[in-house]
Amino acid sequence: IPLFVLCVGLLTGLLQNSWPKTFDWYLYAFDGSLGVAPGSLVTHWWKAKPVVAALSTATYGLFLVFLGIFRVHRYQCCPAAVR
Repeated sequence: IPLFVLCVGLLTGLLQNSWPKTFDWYLYAFDGSLGVAPGSLVTHWWKAKPVVAALSTATYGLFLVFLGIFRVHRYQCCPAAVR
């Protein structure tokens, strides 16, 4: 059993690096093919226009509030569905 555990540990360590865990590199390649980096463009908008930054921050904040309200509402409707 110790030899099996050692072999499985080594094999897992070798295999986990053989393929990507995410598709980030495809996204980076797509961004590069556009000629303009969308992330840099959005960052520039946030710095240049504080209204855009405030609206996007408020949107994300309200989304989190909405999730809490939705969970409370769902618990009131059917408590067995919420775990």
